[in-house]
Amino acid sequence: MKILYIADLASPIAQNWIRNFCQSDDVAVISSQRVCELDFQVRVYHVPFAISFLHQFSTTQMARTHKPQTRAAHLLRVLNRRLNLQALWQSYAAPLDAMRMWARVQKIADAFKPDLVHALRIPTEGFSAAKVSGAPLVLSVWGNDFTLHANRSPLTRHLTRVALQRASGLHADCARDIRLARAYGYAANGATLVIPTAGGISQRIIDPARVQTWRQELNISAHAPIVINPRGTRAYVCLQEFFQSIPLVLRACPDVIFICVAMQGHPLVTQWVKKLGIEKSVRLLPVVSQADLAALFNLAAVMVSPTTHDGTPNTLLEALAQGAFPVASDLESIREWIVPGENGLLFDPTNPNALADVTLCALNDDSLRETARVLNQQRIRESANYDQCMQQAREFYAQVIEDARDGR
Repeated sequence: MKILYIADLASPIAQNWIRNFCQSDDVAVISSQRVCELDFQVRVYHVPFAISFLHQFSTTQMARTHKPQTRAAHLLRVLNRRLNLQALWQSYAAPLDAMRMWARVQKIADAFKPDLVHALRIPTEGFSAAKVSGAPLVLSVWGNDFTLHANRSPLTRHLTRVALQRASGLHADCARDIRLARAYGYAANGATLVIPTAGGISQRIIDPARVQTWRQELNISAHAPIVINPRGTRAYVCLQEFFQSIPLVLRACPDVIFICVAMQGHPLVTQWVKKLGIEKSVRLLPVVSQADLAALFNLAAVMVSPTTHDGTPNTLLEALAQGAFPVASDLESIREWIVPGENGLLFDPTNPNALADVTLCALNDDSLRETARVLNQQRIRESANYDQCMQQAREFYAQVIEDARDGR
């Protein structure tokens, strides 16, 4: 099978999906980001989108590459806070740039002659594939493609509809997004697949020594309970409310330590931690590897996910696999995985008191956490196993190709 992906190849989610097909298929990737190191071999066409210019200045990217904050990055953040530049960029500049790439994407597709084209996200990547011809198109829906990005502007709504009407197959990580896709114009009888966007969770054998090393490196006492927030500093993460909840938790459980991944060096986060007087109870980390993140989930008693938009977060699945008790926003997509009071707890992400209450409830109920650990690990084995999900994806590809050949 010849597969042409359109993706941000710097994303671990995209890498996890593409890696599987590189083992047995002829694969090429049109990537908006230049990637120097991959643990698999693949043909890459670097096609920089305009949005990649701002990406290099993002806090997440600097944390991933361990670069210090530059003057340009600081200036962009100040302008963004005052003028909301990011929203304007994502609403108009990025979609227009994706339209500008139509001819170049088509030229690469004509040269590679794939059996299938797969855009691993609708905004930008899916927009740039909306007019590609010569092979069936599969779109992946990431967690906020419909609930956030599609509604940014009339242009993003239009291009979302154009991409979905062109698509022959649709992959989403929750049933909600299949329903929303049909409302945006995806064919009622179009092929669909619901599995995690990263392809699922690989069975990880966590080295107990590495878990304890993290506790030592972060200067956390042996008996201190740990709460981890792995969601970083994205716009749809309720960061201020999360940090406001911490003093409320510490009043009842003063020994709790909060680990915050991909937040190190963020000026607002640093400001909030200092203003709230919680420096001793908070550990701000940079972006960490998938293996280290799994070890941190294994170490934590509770995982907190305070977001206003989400599909099925891969961090949620990793937390479930490693036994961290999930405390997540009360969203339709999250309820596909969490039954409140049974295998997790849900809350209003805009309410710090509600977040503090459910966090304390989870920390104080050993029996609930243990029951949830067993249920969640079983659910991951049944519904999010990487090998099983990738086999489903392969069968899905074959169905889409066969349907296209038969004119369906």
